[in-house]
Amino acid sequence: MKALIFTTINQPDNLALMKQRCPDWTPIVAGDLRTPHEATARLCREAGGIYLDPETQMKLGFTHAAAMPWNCYGRKNVAYLFALKEGAEMIFITDDDNVPQPDWSQHVRLGRQKVQVVTSSNGWYNPYDGADTQDAGPITPRGYPWELVGDRPQYSFSEAEANIGVIAGLHLGDPDVDAATRIVRKPNVRSYPEREVSPQRGTLSPYDSQNTVIQRDLVPANMLWSYVANGSAGAGWTRFDDICAGYVGQVIAWKYGYQVRHGRPFVYQERNPHDLASDMSLEADGVRHLKTFIRTLQDTKLTGQTPAEDLQVAAYALLEALPSLPRCLKTCVDTWVHDLGKLGF
Repeated sequence: MKALIFTTINQPDNLALMKQRCPDWTPIVAGDLRTPHEATARLCREAGGIYLDPETQMKLGFTHAAAMPWNCYGRKNVAYLFALKEGAEMIFITDDDNVPQPDWSQHVRLGRQKVQVVTSSNGWYNPYDGADTQDAGPITPRGYPWELVGDRPQYSFSEAEANIGVIAGLHLGDPDVDAATRIVRKPNVRSYPEREVSPQRGTLSPYDSQNTVIQRDLVPANMLWSYVANGSAGAGWTRFDDICAGYVGQVIAWKYGYQVRHGRPFVYQERNPHDLASDMSLEADGVRHLKTFIRTLQDTKLTGQTPAEDLQVAAYALLEALPSLPRCLKTCVDTWVHDLGKLGF
């Protein structure tokens, strides 16, 4: 089984097209309290998928389902656990406003392969480098350090074999940039260089949860950091839930001999309506404290025996270093690791 996982903001009318372009994947939709349940369940049935409505989620036997806040993007985590329980060998995580390009499935290759391995003079790789943004200028992905925006690091590329455990595909149309960039530049991506690049161990690059494929063994390291909604403590991290997951996920991947690949396959995003001023406030703490987050993550010795245990080690260290992180995160991590242990991870 290969699982196509997303939660819903609007009714996912493009689910049939997703299934058409990812024919070997089983859609699993994690609903939330505001999801149009009957319509979403019908669309899932028509696409041969599975809809996890709130009642179903609470009956799956996962302690994490009860620990997670509702109306939270991290409800996807419940679908991750469900997919692992059902034997999924890999998961494709996306959103209901992203449509895979027709050749999407041709570029999904995990495991050992020849790629362009990159190192960088400043220790960071910008996967949006070279994007044609229709006169909006150069862009960086959401979660890229603001103090490095505008830098032109020297990249060194070499063809080498890498063991790819995560594929971070890119987005045509409306790219995944921070709210400030979206307000000021309004980028529309028409193309990227046709490349598949893997940052060398120690070279960081953010990845999100809109076009990402993760192999089974690394899913436990990629729990979405389920931040609370706007107006509550920790809200300034809300739009960094998948960014934090990606940074922790790639550092843990390195420990187990895996790397992340950026580039193809592409999706096209026609973004759901957003309040961009609100988005800025929900990114504020993530932007402000990213340097401390990264430094703490790099300095933390991952002493776990599994990716799930290493996630727990990293999360505890980050909670201690960053008081602005919501305290409920500890319960989310503990229940996640508990449920994974029952699944054999």
